[in-house]
Amino acid sequence: MSNNSQVVLNAVLVNGLLAGPELDDEPFVVTNFPWIKLTRIDFVEPLNSREPKGPYMDFFTSVFATTSKSYGIISNSFYELEALYVEYCNRRESEPKSWCIGPISLAEPLKTKPPAKAHLATMARPKTNRG
Repeated sequence: MSNNSQVVLNAVLVNGLLAGPELDDEPFVVTNFPWIKLTRIDFVEPLNSREPKGPYMDFFTSVFATTSKSYGIISNSFYELEALYVEYCNRRESEPKSWCIGPISLAEPLKTKPPAKAHLATMARPKTNRG
């Protein structure tokens, strides 16, 4: 989950914004980020339900409670891309800090070459004791 989606989802849930609009496609403004407008349709089931319940919601609630007690969240992003959201997350005392370690998908390929097939065949032969 990106820092953006984590912080925006938290703001929507904490402020009870999914309970407000009568229509599923009626836009609402995210309280902490007034330039962001969302609709109920933008959220997955059961979060977009007026009364979310079920096993997924139980799991989500458990993860949210456990995460709030942790020291931080590792995200596959980098600070310069999501500075506003990382700073917002990190300045809240009651929330875990965000630690950007990405982008992992752009990591360098291995610099060593895999062993040659002849070498693998030698490694696969069983050793015998002659004597």
